[in-house]
Amino acid sequence: MPSEASVATYHRVAELERAGVSRHAAFDQVAEREGLTRGAVSQRYYVTKPKVTGLPAPGRPKPSSKASRNGDGADLGTLIETAALMVLEAARHVAELEADAARWREVAAILDR
Repeated sequence: MPSEASVATYHRVAELERAGVSRHAAFDQVAEREGLTRGAVSQRYYVTKPKVTGLPAPGRPKPSSKASRNGDGADLGTLIETAALMVLEAARHVAELEADAARWREVAAILDR
């Protein structure tokens, strides 16, 4: 379990965030109040948060076993990220095609007059 000082720092930042202060500004305010660097406050916050909230730490979870890797050793998380990026790119391409089709329909309507 994190130290009492780290838990207190986490709660101070979280309290400022609930009051509408950005996390960056909250780090600065807490650092000034506690005589720490912004980096130290940030480190305390991010190390303590998963332990206090029970939520996973930021970042991609690490594979728990070899079963979570495909045959060539690529991490499933990386494969999923790649697939998601490909889907987003395809969606952008579809939107461009739809815009082109709308322009061609306008041209066709003008030519039909």
